[in-house]
Amino acid sequence: MPVVATSSLHSESGSQAAAGIPRLLLAIAFRPFFLLAAAWSALAMLLWLASLTGWLSLPALTPAWHAHELLFGVVAAAAAGFALTAVATWTGKPPLAGAGLLALLLLWLAGRLTMLVESPPGVVAAVTNLLFLPAVALYLFSRLVPVGQRRNYPLVLILLLLTVAQGAWHFMDSDRLLAYEAGLLAVAAMISLIAGRITPAFTRNWLRRRQQPERVRDHAPLEWINVGGLLLGSAAVLAQQPYLAAIVTLVAAVAAGLRLAGWNSHRVLTEPLLWILHLAWLWLIAALLLMGASWFTSALPPTLWWHALGAGAIGTILIGVMTRVALGHTGRPLELPPGTPVLYALITVAALARLAAALFPQGYTVLLVIAAVAWVLAWIGYLIRFGPILLAPRPDGRPG
Repeated sequence: MPVVATSSLHSESGSQAAAGIPRLLLAIAFRPFFLLAAAWSALAMLLWLASLTGWLSLPALTPAWHAHELLFGVVAAAAAGFALTAVATWTGKPPLAGAGLLALLLLWLAGRLTMLVESPPGVVAAVTNLLFLPAVALYLFSRLVPVGQRRNYPLVLILLLLTVAQGAWHFMDSDRLLAYEAGLLAVAAMISLIAGRITPAFTRNWLRRRQQPERVRDHAPLEWINVGGLLLGSAAVLAQQPYLAAIVTLVAAVAAGLRLAGWNSHRVLTEPLLWILHLAWLWLIAALLLMGASWFTSALPPTLWWHALGAGAIGTILIGVMTRVALGHTGRPLELPPGTPVLYALITVAALARLAAALFPQGYTVLLVIAAVAWVLAWIGYLIRFGPILLAPRPDGRPG
């Protein structure tokens, strides 16, 4: 009898936990969107690699699809998860949950599906994809305005600019590369805004907890030059003004470097949760310098800055923020589970190998496979390590 009772009890609690997962996922945006961003990052890369090596033949799996899905699939999901969660903190209002969050999730999924089945991407793919980011931006704006949160208005502007770049990608076939570059610079502006605020703040707090001197500085004018320069650069690319885009991007890179100089990066090398954010910032600076320089010399192919930003800065900041938020916003200590720094190393290997592939054509295929495999392993590792955390209630019993 005791054995039967225990078995029944475990079965009941297990079914209750399983039944609670959908409710948990729809309670706050970072849980489902981070899971989707990680899963799609791995799966999309696997599909692309399979197509590239001839293992899979799908008409949709073109280089343009690969680029689109990084920017407007993976980044869009991660940005939505972060922004929709953060806006609740910024405004002191409850987070988006339930049916509204479900609608956004389904809209994002519809975009991924239509991009796979409609080849070349047509009106259906364009409509499903172009609704998602404006919906997120509109929600953020509707929450920020009533409480006068003007400091975060630039995030809304960035999401709308990213939408314009995505629209250009869908409706201007001949200028698809320009649309992609404009989208990359818009994402660089997003990184500059978000990572440019959280990195010095988290560094200052970490030093303070250790009773170390906390002279971490970040000057507002440098932030505006950094973010504003990239917004202008993105718009200039869309307006087909490459030299203006190059100049303002180089100015933004200098501003980003001056910001980093005040963040005491050398003092956080023992804390992976922090050095990964500083490393992402270094990738950002390198990508912006490469972008600006590539317009003035043919010795630097544009693929260098594309991948320094895409695989380097974007990949690094995504995994850095998504690991930290998965811990902090679920009420857990900011202590990485064992083996997590390996994920950071894999992302770095992926970025370096992808840049090497652009520089050394003789080893292109091998280096490309190394980059893709490292990228996929990093995001599968994230799902293994942090999936259970994102699917479990907060240990302190609080909502969210």
